Amino acid sequence: RAVRQYEKFKGSGHDLRLYHDSALWIPDTVSRYIKETGDLAFLDQSVPFMDPQTLKDSETEAGTIYEHACRAVRSVYTHSGYHGLCKIGYGDWNDAISGIGGEKGVSVWLSCACVYAAKIMSDLASFLGKDADHKEFNEIARTMTERINANAWDGAWYIYAINGEGLPIGSKTSPEGKIHLNVNTWAIFSGVAAAAGREEQVWKSIEQLASPYGHLLLKPSYTVASRPVVGRIADIMPGMFENGSMYTHGESFYLYALMSAGKSDKWLAEMYKTLPSNLVPDIATGPPQQQSNFSVGPDHVAFGSCLFSNFTGSVGWYRRTIEKVVGVWAEYKGLRIAPLPPSTWEKYQVKRTFRGSHLVINFRRGRENKVLLDGQKVGGLIPTELLSPGKTHKVDVTFV
Repeated sequence: RAVRQYEKFKGSGHDLRLYHDSALWIPDTVSRYIKETGDLAFLDQSVPFMDPQTLKDSETEAGTIYEHACRAVRSVYTHSGYHGLCKIGYGDWNDAISGIGGEKGVSVWLSCACVYAAKIMSDLASFLGKDADHKEFNEIARTMTERINANAWDGAWYIYAINGEGLPIGSKTSPEGKIHLNVNTWAIFSGVAAAAGREEQVWKSIEQLASPYGHLLLKPSYTVASRPVVGRIADIMPGMFENGSMYTHGESFYLYALMSAGKSDKWLAEMYKTLPSNLVPDIATGPPQQQSNFSVGPDHVAFGSCLFSNFTGSVGWYRRTIEKVVGVWAEYKGLRIAPLPPSTWEKYQVKRTFRGSHLVINFRRGRENKVLLDGQKVGGLIPTELLSPGKTHKVDVTFV
């Protein structure tokens, strides 16, 4: 059981509602930390599990951080409901779709997230030489992918969930909320859609959600008539918050899906749409470098407005999309150089600190793909052993 939010102040208590996605953010966070720092000792640190009786740190049971990450995936995978998909519990990322899981209700988005997390753990286990874990998580990813494709495809897109009564959410048969963004973007970059050859169908369907300010989280917005099926989200005014707005975190998943598919020209156009400078000013909107958690959707009179400033946790996903575009990101054994910029970019520069070394990386379009580290040709991965902490390295990259 993963804590959704730790107590805000002493004595307030943890948020222990069973939002089942909480556990699946652990593998992604841990793996990115290891790739960035190379701090393998971190994985061996012992951390207590939570005592289910006292709801505090156990005094008798603990595990390494690596073991916690493994358990996170196993727990979500084994808590299965309809069709062997992952139980939604009280809710998932879209916490406004809540309290509708019952005994067997499932989240297809969560099932895609399980595939994504299992692949991360498989790669980490392989790097650590843990062959049994590597095979186990590969099998989890393969099995869940098959279950999703066999049971959650709606003919042109993936449904979002199945509630405790067995009713689909995010289906063409749904009166409201017929299509949801997140489950379909995650089906792209988790590899679920590719396994069934459905990527182009999914991309085409996602365009139903397009707007001048980014993609809607779902469409059409829910009204109170849908409350028995989808829960609290139906009480939210149409076009606001998770109910049919352009939600920044959801849009960042979409942008990452674009770059996972190599669609950098499309990424650039969509990225501009989501920036504060393109949105409708509002009394609470901050300066243009600040981002709201959502902009109001078309089912509301204030379409395009931002009601908050500096109020989103999306920066990590925006960063990883930009890393894909410029082609510089951390891996377990070094720094990956793999530029995929928009076709209009002829040259650009990236300054990057990686494990104590400073790199000035100059990119220029040319006739061949080539990477030079301090004048010496290297491959697409700059190994950590070629970098010197405290030193500034010059990297020259030519890309086609």
